[in-house]
Amino acid sequence: MEVAAVIPKTSGLSNNEITELLYKIDPNNSDVEIENDDNEADIRAPEPNELLDDLREDEDNDVPEGEITPITPGQAGSSRDPSQRWRHKNEFPVLPEMDQTCSTGLSAGSSEIPEVKTPFSYFERYLKDDFFEDMAEFSNRKYVLLKGRSLNTNGPEIRKYWGASIAAALVGFPKIRMCWDRRTRFPLIADNISRDRFYTLRNSLKIVDDNAVSDLKKEDRFWKVRPMLARVRNACLENPRPKEISIDEQMIPFHGQVRMKQFVRGKPQPVGLKNFVMTTTSGLPLDFLMYEGKGKEIVSGKAPLPEKLDVGGRVVLKLCDSLPAGSSIFIDRYFTSVPVLETLLSHRNIFCTGTIMSNRIPRSVELKRDNEMKREGRGCHDQVVRLDDKMSIVKWYDNRPIYLGSTICGVSPIEECRRWSKKDSAYIQVPRPYIVKMYNTNMGGVDLLDRILSKYAMRNRTKKWTVRVLHHFFILL
Repeated sequence: MEVAAVIPKTSGLSNNEITELLYKIDPNNSDVEIENDDNEADIRAPEPNELLDDLREDEDNDVPEGEITPITPGQAGSSRDPSQRWRHKNEFPVLPEMDQTCSTGLSAGSSEIPEVKTPFSYFERYLKDDFFEDMAEFSNRKYVLLKGRSLNTNGPEIRKYWGASIAAALVGFPKIRMCWDRRTRFPLIADNISRDRFYTLRNSLKIVDDNAVSDLKKEDRFWKVRPMLARVRNACLENPRPKEISIDEQMIPFHGQVRMKQFVRGKPQPVGLKNFVMTTTSGLPLDFLMYEGKGKEIVSGKAPLPEKLDVGGRVVLKLCDSLPAGSSIFIDRYFTSVPVLETLLSHRNIFCTGTIMSNRIPRSVELKRDNEMKREGRGCHDQVVRLDDKMSIVKWYDNRPIYLGSTICGVSPIEECRRWSKKDSAYIQVPRPYIVKMYNTNMGGVDLLDRILSKYAMRNRTKKWTVRVLHHFFILL
């Protein structure tokens, strides 16, 4: 296909700039004619985007695939790979399933959560009687090695210990010892287990035989609590998978010395052990992955991992191993990147939406600058869509610019939301893109779970990270 254009000089571009622009669009075209007539021209000077649209319409019929490379304004050129070519577009496909399930955790056709008659029956779905029998056996063995005599505990007594621990968390005393003091005695705990016996059991808890796992000590940093983690995770995998799912970080507070300890700025409990959790929008845990720290590779069991994928991306692919095709996950900026979105969609047919860091946006994508959006006012947005219409990147300006990427939704339809204005000292209506609404609706599952756990968390002081992990997962049930 030959491109011939007669462009009036009054278009605002110099002859060299016009020639260079048309040459970048079609290097083989030599029929470029510059009109020098000062009179008003009958042919309007086409804008660069109009030229690109005309060429794209004829691309399938006249030009072999890959011949035309779209030019982003202000950019010398871009890759010929369709997955690296972007354009400004107001519309992006919105699947009807999202509209039907944005307000509920379960999508149409998914199985309902099995009916649970009592809290104890729900608890038994995760930990059965044999778990407490094994804990009593391993605790006796440890006590014999340390003290030279048996602890003489059994499964029912171990159950009493955990019941007393949960009850003490509900009472909320600053110190657990207050449950046995004369003035603050709590009968539910004090009548079932003595204070000295309670602390003896807590100091001797063991759920694994150290001599039997000598080969796993180097491979698994959580080998001391792995039996419990495996049981709880297997039960979580049996929970039904709804359409919308969220993935986020969860911190297990711990200030002692352990190589797995992490610091996450901005968290309510920034110091402790990091746990990546996948939940429903209502806070029901579906899967989790304890982070072992730097040097431990996270490998997914399905699709091959892209090169140079960070920890957050690998965690998302690992947790999505148990999700069926057609699921839609919501993640935050720690996890989101273009390779993650592309891998989930192309290899597993899983849609993904999340906030994204500005330095993770491809260089070929040009969005409105912050100053320009600030002049337009709160609620303005800009969207670019990949040339294959499989991914969108949206920039929305509220109090500050926010970047989001998605493979399922974009800015349309735009609705209004209620926001507080410091300038007006009143609530105002601000335009909100659809992708922001979907993210806010479905992303808070892990935060909701943390809020529930904080109501009765076991905060008793301990220098043993194993006790802290065991207490956390007992509350998690």
